Amino acid sequence: MSKILKIAKNGLINLSVVLLFLILIVFMGEVLLRVYHYYNYKINILNDANHGLLSKDDKKGWKMSENLLYKNKEKDALNNIHNANIETNKYGFKLFDNQLSDKVKIFFIGDSFTAAMNVSNSEAFYGIIKDTIKNAEVFAYGAGGYGSLQEFMVLDEFIDVIKPNVIIWQFYENDFLDNDYKLDILKSFYNTGVPRPYLNLDGEITYRYVKHGNIFFRLPAPISENIRLLKFLNTTLSKFINRISEKEMLSEVSAQLPNISEELQHSAKITKMIMQMVKRRAGQVPIYLFCITAEQPYYNIIKNICKDLGIHFIGNIPLKLDKYEKEKPFITKAADKLHLNKYGHLIVSEEIIKFLKANGAI
Repeated sequence: MSKILKIAKNGLINLSVVLLFLILIVFMGEVLLRVYHYYNYKINILNDANHGLLSKDDKKGWKMSENLLYKNKEKDALNNIHNANIETNKYGFKLFDNQLSDKVKIFFIGDSFTAAMNVSNSEAFYGIIKDTIKNAEVFAYGAGGYGSLQEFMVLDEFIDVIKPNVIIWQFYENDFLDNDYKLDILKSFYNTGVPRPYLNLDGEITYRYVKHGNIFFRLPAPISENIRLLKFLNTTLSKFINRISEKEMLSEVSAQLPNISEELQHSAKITKMIMQMVKRRAGQVPIYLFCITAEQPYYNIIKNICKDLGIHFIGNIPLKLDKYEKEKPFITKAADKLHLNKYGHLIVSEEIIKFLKANGAI
């Protein structure tokens, strides 16, 4: 009997040693990650797990973190290396000029393509526009993973502060997925592990987690919201799972017009409702919308919604990007081969300026 107790005791000791070792590894990883975030992005070491380049937000789900100072050497898709100097102000804006100025005030809003975390502020399309149009004040806000409802919330929060003369709204095909919970599950690795707001057809906003692919966020909130290492591992593993998954993205399996899938039809209705909300909130301020890609059926859907609502549609941007991509693949792409490098941003800026001038907005 004493021999059995001795074995059990040794087993408990060994288990305790293993657990202590694992706890030590997690603790050291957490400390190193927080120090890395501080020295690279000026994110306070004592902030919770949700405060990285993005931060938790009770209304929007998440937001771009404030007062970032991010300097790094970035590669584009063709392995060209450049310095990226990225800053955000106290509101999380990449650019926030003088809102009391008499100059034309242009308010840019969008998702990760507007956040543009792989190029310097001055190299993003709105930074180039700021340097090109001398009589304009520029305000730019974007956050990774944002859907149209979250972008409306940013507009709603800051439009009375900025009082813009022009609103320019960047759109991407996956916004249709972001705007509908059932479709969002297909790409939930973009989700930050906090609830996203969704609009339903009754005009009500609900907040829900996208569970698919989220590994650690089923843990109790005091753990998942305070251990930054778990958030990092969740994002990394979720992207890996998505990469090896046999599931195809909706953009690759949805039918072409006019036989759009039922889920996409539902999302298109939701998206139009959100765009009507933006239109009402903007009042007399003209809204210009552009897409990054001309992927169908999304491009035609958003183009038709803009036509119905009286929103100016800058349609040539994805066509011009595609033209250069056909001449030399990935010439406009960042290292992930999805977002834009500084050359892609330059093309976007040129097309926006051309369109605004043709419409007398500047």
